[in-house]
Amino acid sequence: LELCLSAISRFFRATLFPDVELRIRGRRLVEGSFAVKLIKFLGVTFGSIALVHATVVEYFPDHDHRLHFWQIWLFEGDLIVRDC
Repeated sequence: LELCLSAISRFFRATLFPDVELRIRGRRLVEGSFAVKLIKFLGVTFGSIALVHATVVEYFPDHDHRLHFWQIWLFEGDLIVRDC
């Protein structure tokens, strides 16, 4: 049981991407943990919103057919980020 709890604890403390710097094809794009964490946060937040939007459009017929993802991004994006 203790081994299982240790593995679960390591899993929740691990990060998928390092927070020190952001590199693409060996080129450093961003350095510093705050900037990298902010980029990761915004990416995960808007990626999740896009996934939920696509799911609602696909599986729920009673959604607003006039609402597009770019409208959510443009008009409600700052509210979503400030609310998080």
